[in-house]
Amino acid sequence: MAKKQATCHAIDDRGEISLMLGGQEMVLRPSYEAIVAFETQTGKGVAELANEAALRKLKLSEAAVIACECIRAWGRESKSKAIEGSQVAKVAQLLMECEGGFLTACTHLSAMLVMAVTGRYDGKGKLKPAAASATGTTDAG
Repeated sequence: MAKKQATCHAIDDRGEISLMLGGQEMVLRPSYEAIVAFETQTGKGVAELANEAALRKLKLSEAAVIACECIRAWGRESKSKAIEGSQVAKVAQLLMECEGGFLTACTHLSAMLVMAVTGRYDGKGKLKPAAASATGTTDAG
């Protein structure tokens, strides 16, 4: 059986990461509600999960919960009942089957979690404007 293609790109104006799962683009949207849900279900804070993802120490069950909650948040935003109803067990299976397997999926999750904990995005997944410093410059330059 051929592996499913995995791709990743940030959707700049929303702080989202896309991931090809089962031949369909799924968007990981780190909304406030998604973060609270996956923190509650994993028993770990978003910063701890971001660190574990960066170190490639996430369990499949944790990765599936994170991905599923962020996919559900995207489903709510895009008004897609099918995506909003995503199931953790199915997402876990798709994470294992994507091209590059679980390791590739964790790379995508890590990127999304790092963006969430660095404060570049608000609770609705929207990019925050660059903050002006006392010198009149922005964080970006």
